[in-house]
Amino acid sequence: MNAIIKYALPGAAAVVGGLVFSALFSELLNGTDRETTLIMGSVLYLGFLIVLCTGVLASHLDKKR
Repeated sequence: MNAIIKYALPGAAAVVGGLVFSALFSELLNGTDRETTLIMGSVLYLGFLIVLCTGVLASHLDKKR
């Protein structure tokens, strides 16, 4: 149960962060229609998370060696 909470809380925080980032990105590009900017914001946020998680995993694997 402890492990589930350990990983579920940061995951939920990442989801909320993605929603906030998408909404703010949509407001930043207010000349474009809302659906397009929400999709663009989501893709940018997911790309950032992929790079971040890859870096964390790579550094964790380097520490084990």
